[in-house]
Amino acid sequence: MEKRNLTYFMVCFGILILVVVMVFARGFQRRTSHIELPDSAADSSEDEGNVDGGETDIPLVEVTTETVQDVIATMERLSTYGRTITVETFWDGGSSSSTATAYVRNELTRLDTPLPDGSVRHLLTDGQETCIWYDDARSWATYPSGGISSDQEQRILTYEDILALDPQQIVSASYTTYEGYPCIMVETREGGEESRNLYWVSTETGLLIAAETWQGETLAYRMTALTVDVAIPEDLYFLLPDGSTLA
Repeated sequence: MEKRNLTYFMVCFGILILVVVMVFARGFQRRTSHIELPDSAADSSEDEGNVDGGETDIPLVEVTTETVQDVIATMERLSTYGRTITVETFWDGGSSSSTATAYVRNELTRLDTPLPDGSVRHLLTDGQETCIWYDDARSWATYPSGGISSDQEQRILTYEDILALDPQQIVSASYTTYEGYPCIMVETREGGEESRNLYWVSTETGLLIAAETWQGETLAYRMTALTVDVAIPEDLYFLLPDGSTLA
């Protein structure tokens, strides 16, 4: 009698275990049915067009020739910063290079440019007036800015001009890196088939960090300004030689 009861108990216990296993398995299948495994091909193409640049205010939407103008329109430049800008020009049989230090605070731009004779040209502009002096001179000359932007003063291609282009002039656009800095690259043809501009806009600062102009297969212009100092003394670089401000 006891053996019969024990056998009956073992059979019931085995059935119970089997039911529990089946319920668990079905529940596990229900949960895993909602987990979508990444598509390896999709990930590969996405990595090529999108670069993880850390925290950024720029939404990492897909950048294409059709969407890049909308993406750039959302970008904002730093309002206060300093940086060194190197501009190179190339021609048949030669080239030149110049370096300037730019300081920007809102509408004010200060540009210090070393000259070949060893002197330094200082320029301070608010977009309306431009003041120029040399070395430690206490006097300066004032000129109307004449619509010349601070980018033009720095010999920088104005990347906001991309927004005004016919989308058909945009050849390519993507997320990429330039010398390790995450950015958006845009290639345009604004002056015919033989002339093209390339822009690299930092996704961290909203600033143009590099640009090139090509005539066919020949590099004609290159600008680089990779490092940015956001901790500049605001009152030091935006004063005229006598300590006054540009009114």
